[in-house]
Amino acid sequence: MPFSKDPASYLNNCPNRAVYAFHLFGEGIEIGALAWPLSLPDGVLCRNVDVYSTEELRQTYPEFKDLIVPVEVMDDGQNLTKFSTCSLDFIIANHVLEHVVNVIRTIKRWYDVLKDDGILFLSVPDRRFTADQIRERTPLSHLLYEFENHVSEISEDHCIDNLIAWNGIPREKISAEMIAHCRKIGVHNHCWECEDILQLFQVLFSKKVMRYELLDLSLPKGLFNEFILVLRKSPEAANFWTEFARKKYVEQEEKEGRILWLMKNQKT
Repeated sequence: MPFSKDPASYLNNCPNRAVYAFHLFGEGIEIGALAWPLSLPDGVLCRNVDVYSTEELRQTYPEFKDLIVPVEVMDDGQNLTKFSTCSLDFIIANHVLEHVVNVIRTIKRWYDVLKDDGILFLSVPDRRFTADQIRERTPLSHLLYEFENHVSEISEDHCIDNLIAWNGIPREKISAEMIAHCRKIGVHNHCWECEDILQLFQVLFSKKVMRYELLDLSLPKGLFNEFILVLRKSPEAANFWTEFARKKYVEQEEKEGRILWLMKNQKT
């Protein structure tokens, strides 16, 4: 995965995530916490899930080896084969969704594993504040294509995009070996801004594919490199947006717009 070598780039986000952890309750899991698990409220029980063992992660990311949290369940977070339907009160996936090959299939699997009223806690890097800023935003049509065609392997195009954006390798110098390595360690298969993911969930809600209800959110606001969504599995919900989340989104979007305008004009 194209992780930054600077721990501060991740630690900076952690206090912001902790503010939204009060939504969590009961027993659940965190997928791919690596060295930055979410700080949880008292009494909440969480198991760490990763496709690799603790020792494998320490060997793969030696710069973080002393910080990596123990892996309690080895499972592919995209499929969660070791968890039964309606078995979890919450799923935490911080900086996971961009690595997922088939996004709709995965969030549908997460939906199935959650109990009714269970919480999906997501943080996703905003492409504008990472190396992905030179890439095109992934459109909804692309995610629908991957879902309808049962895509299950990282595409060559996604590997090439990552090697250009994250490693600075010119397209003409990218080799088959580099692409194979990307497929092995994982890449950012997709990149978004918050409105793209909101559109995805809203469309899936309206089509009755899955009924996640948006409880809470946080935009980067020029301070963080991620946006946060807190969603609840609500099969009987009438609307995707809660009134609170809609109001908060409008307020934060206006604030973020002003900050981004100031940042842009300071550079010029």
